[in-house]
Amino acid sequence: MPCIAPSTSSRPRRRHAEDHAACKASDGDYQGKTFNTNPTNKNNKPENKTMSNYNVQNNIVGPPPKPKKVITVLNGGAHRGARENMRAFVDFNLESSGAQVIPYYIDPAPGRALATQEEAEGRGIIARAIEGRIEDALVSGDIDATAPVVLNLDRASAVASALHAVENFNRAVLAYMMLKLPSGRLWAVRLALEPRDGVAREAAFAFFDRIAAVSERNASAGIFGTGADPAHALAEPAIRAWFAEHTRANLSKIAAGVEPVTNVFEATSDGQRTVGLHIVVRPSWSDTAALADEVVSNPTWPIRRGSQFVVAEVTPEGVRFHLVRRRSDERVTVHGTDTINRAAVEAQEKAQALAVARAAEQDAANARRSANTPMDQAEQKAAMVELVMVAAAALRRAERETLSTRNPVMTTD
Repeated sequence: MPCIAPSTSSRPRRRHAEDHAACKASDGDYQGKTFNTNPTNKNNKPENKTMSNYNVQNNIVGPPPKPKKVITVLNGGAHRGARENMRAFVDFNLESSGAQVIPYYIDPAPGRALATQEEAEGRGIIARAIEGRIEDALVSGDIDATAPVVLNLDRASAVASALHAVENFNRAVLAYMMLKLPSGRLWAVRLALEPRDGVAREAAFAFFDRIAAVSERNASAGIFGTGADPAHALAEPAIRAWFAEHTRANLSKIAAGVEPVTNVFEATSDGQRTVGLHIVVRPSWSDTAALADEVVSNPTWPIRRGSQFVVAEVTPEGVRFHLVRRRSDERVTVHGTDTINRAAVEAQEKAQALAVARAAEQDAANARRSANTPMDQAEQKAAMVELVMVAAAALRRAERETLSTRNPVMTTD
């Protein structure tokens, strides 16, 4: 075979000339000859060295990987919540070796879905954009009728409409929303509905439908915009991460066709601590203690001893929230410092205190009459005015903490 003289960079000029002459002489031995660069096997036939054979025979690489299963996701909403939750799709596609998510961003605002699609593609996600309402896309039949749904909507009415639209479809639903209550307290809720869980879907529909009736419109700026509570802005990154982790973890289960890894309804106030959310639909308000005992006695999912949970009481009058603890000794307590509608509990306590005070005042008046020492009228009037003012203040606090059209809630995605 022809030889190649060494590089002149490492050889003296004279030695290099000698090597070149030797090479040139040896080339003459091969002139006019043909060389077969494709080896033959024992039958003297050329061996077919394809890439696959080469890979198998030399153990360099295995067979080509199977294509990933495509999970089409209908993402209702393409605004702030959807963009922040995009990290869940990025992480899922990077971590999964058997499936990849292709989201369809659906939003009625002109150009918003397309802008979010472009942002997703910039982050390595294959995405699509549809300008329209999510509920219309769900019933149109143009997209896979079993594709899961992710809802990042800033209006509770839109969430309720989407839940109503999936009633007759075999779709899993993941939904997210933040609520700022009239008291200023911020709660974030998330839900994971299995395709055929009609009971949970009806409870979720009742919850969001009633929240919609007592919500302010275009309230997103009131939660994270200029002039909003700085504490809410500080909590937002943790809550966004709490949402995204829920999406990523449950999508892997949806892809495998198994039940979600989380409770159906969950809530948090800071993105760090997760509590179960139990939705109870009633025709009127219930006694707080009796309601908590009832939920513990017949919960929608298991409640461990020593754990906290939130009860959302939904009635035609509005929505109330209760933060409850099931203690290790089986007692059920309502935590006043953490209960969203603590004022409602205080109103009941103040009413009871007022009744006791009135009874005590009546007993004292009877005793004075018996002793012929009547109470001074001015002193008696002052005492009664104080009791009435205490009761009125308690009732006002209860009204502020109860969601109604007079005390609306702010919502955002």
